[in-house]
Amino acid sequence: MIKLKLMAVFFGSMLINSFLFAEDLSSLSGSFSLSNGMMVTVVHDNQSPVVSVALFYRAGSIDEVGGVTGVAHACEHMMFRGTHTYPGLQFVNHLKKVGAIYNAGTDRDLTVYYEKINRSDLGYVLSLEADRMRNATLDKDDFDKERQVVIEERRLRVDDNSKELFDLQSYATAFLTSPYRNPVIGWRADLDEMTIDDVQHWYNEWYVPNNALLVLVGAVTVQEARSLVEASFADIPRKDLPVRKSQPELPQRGARYFVLELPVTFSMVSLAWPVPSWKVGVPLIDTVALQVLDYILGGYSGARLNKELIKRRKLVEYLSIDYSPVSRGPGLFKISLVARDGAQLSTIRRVVWSLISDIQTQGPTEDEVYSAKRSLYARHIFDQDSLSNQSFDIGYFAMSGWNLAARDKFYKSFQEVKKEDVQRVAKKFFQRFSMTCGELRPVLNRDTSKHSSESMPSDEYNEEVLNG
Repeated sequence: MIKLKLMAVFFGSMLINSFLFAEDLSSLSGSFSLSNGMMVTVVHDNQSPVVSVALFYRAGSIDEVGGVTGVAHACEHMMFRGTHTYPGLQFVNHLKKVGAIYNAGTDRDLTVYYEKINRSDLGYVLSLEADRMRNATLDKDDFDKERQVVIEERRLRVDDNSKELFDLQSYATAFLTSPYRNPVIGWRADLDEMTIDDVQHWYNEWYVPNNALLVLVGAVTVQEARSLVEASFADIPRKDLPVRKSQPELPQRGARYFVLELPVTFSMVSLAWPVPSWKVGVPLIDTVALQVLDYILGGYSGARLNKELIKRRKLVEYLSIDYSPVSRGPGLFKISLVARDGAQLSTIRRVVWSLISDIQTQGPTEDEVYSAKRSLYARHIFDQDSLSNQSFDIGYFAMSGWNLAARDKFYKSFQEVKKEDVQRVAKKFFQRFSMTCGELRPVLNRDTSKHSSESMPSDEYNEEVLNG
C-alpha cells in the first residue's frame, strides 16, 4: 500500500511538472485584444494540424428578462439560418465544404459557437464567424419555423423527460430571485409568444466584439492568430452594452420542499444547498474544498454515497452531484438520487444527511482528501489531450471573469486543500434551514394536470425534512 501511494505521488508529480513545464516553454501562446474590445486567447498545441475555434458571447439565460426566457437559445438557433453574405443554408454549407465539425451551445452564462478544422482553413472559418457576428439575416419566416424546432426540442428534452422536469423544478424552487431559476431553453409560454423582434433585439445588444471572446487551441501561434483575427474582426465596431442588473439571490431563511407527481415508474429525491462559486470576494479555498467534497460524496464508485446507498443498502439505482465551481450567478450544490423499487425516499434522504453530518462532525479521512485532490487535478491534466475541452474550459473561466493565470491558480489550489477545509465548508454551507428538498413520485392512471391534495406535503413530511 505504501509503495502504491509513493508511486501515485511520483506519477502525480510527473503529471504536474510536465504540464507546467510545457506551458512555461510555450511562448507561442498568449492573449490579446483588438481595438474594438474583442478578446482573443491562443493556446499553441501542435499535436496535430488541427485548430479548435470557440467564439464565446457573454450572453446566456442569466441576461434574459421576464417574458422572453429562451431568447438566448432561440438566437443561437437562428445563427445557422444564414447571413446577408451567405443566405439560407449557404453559411452552413461553407462550413461543410471545408469539413468542419461544428455546433453551438447556450447555457446560463454564455453562448458559444465552435468548429474543429484543418489549420489551413482557419482564416476562412474566422471570416465566416465574423460575418455571423454582424450580418445575421434573422428572417421572420425562418424564425417561425425555427421557433417550432425549439418548442419541439423543449418537448423532447424537458416536457417528455421526467428527470429533466424534476431538475427544472429543483432550480425553480432553490432560486427565487436569480434568473438561474429559469430554464435555459425557456418557459413554454414565453416561447409561444416570442417574436423575431425579440431575437433581433437580443442579437443587436449582445453579438458585438466587446462582448466576445475567441479561443483558438491547436496548431496556430499567437502571432499567426493575430493577423488572421484582425483581418476578419478588426473592422466590426464596438457598441455600448446594456447595463447588466445583478439580480442576486436572496438569502434562504428556511427549508424549502416540493413534490412532483408524474406518470412514471420510478421515484427520485433531491437535496440542494446554496453554496458559493468562485467570484471576487469568495475565498478560492472554499470553492475548491466544495469540489473535493463533491468527489468524496459521489465522484467515484467507492465514494461515500455510492458505497452506502448503491452498494451496501441497495436503496438507490443511480445518483449524481451537480456543482459548478465557476459561474456568473449563485452556486448550488445539488444531489439527485433515483430510488430502487420499494425504497423509501425518506430513508434515502436520512442516509444522505447522516453521511454529510458525519463529515461535518468527524471530517473526511486523509486518504479521501488525498485521492480527491489527485483525481481532480489528473482529470484536468487529461482534459488537455482534447483541443475542444481546453477551449471550453478557458472560455467558461473567462465568461465568469477569470483569465488564464486565475484558471491555472484554480487548478493548482487543489494541492492546498486540507481535510479541515472540507469539514469547514460542510459545516458552513450544509444546513437544514438552507436545504431545498424535492421528491418525484410515480402517479399512474391519473390526470396530473388537475390539482390534488395528495401533491401537497403533509405536516409529517415537513417535520421529517427539517429534522432528518
